[in-house]
Order: sequence, then C-alpha cells, then structure tokens
Amino acid sequence: MGASIKELRVPDIGDSKDVSVIELLVQVGDTVSHGQNLLVIETDKATLEIESFYSGQIKTILAKEGQEVPIEQVIALIGDESDTVDNACPASLAGATD
Repeated sequence: MGASIKELRVPDIGDSKDVSVIELLVQVGDTVSHGQNLLVIETDKATLEIESFYSGQIKTILAKEGQEVPIEQVIALIGDESDTVDNACPASLAGATD
C-alpha cells in the first residue's frame, strides 16, 4: 500500500457489535473531503450516515451493500491520487460476512 493510505473503519457506535451496510454513497476513484458522508449503516436501533475522517481518493471499498460488518472493521481505503493499493485484502476484513 502507498504510504499515505488511510483505513476507514466502522466507528464504535454503542451497544452494537455488528452493523449492516445499507448504501454506499461513493465509488472507487471518487475524491472525498473530510466530513463527507460515505455510506449508510444500520444498527438494531438506528440508521446512520458514516462520514470520512480523511480527505483523498477512494482507493478501494471493502464492504458491500447488504453486508454485515463488525465494529472497527476496515470498510474503505483512502489515499492520495498517486497512491496504489495492492489487491491483498486486509486481515481485519476477515470477520465480515455477507
């Protein structure tokens, strides 16, 4: 991975251990700003939009709509336009289920 690649993780939002990805609001290659909404997730109690903690280009999206992912799971990689990402799946994604 490039040196400036950042991992976007599902934030700890309380009592939930897993969340459902309802909608992806960006695609690979999109340029995003800090605070921009990237995806919509659903817990047992609420539906929430998750924002980016970084500015940059979406390099890969590791979650799919309809997928259940655990809290703190890596769901996307964001970097500079010149960064490249290898095709290896981060080990932290191993807990995600369809």
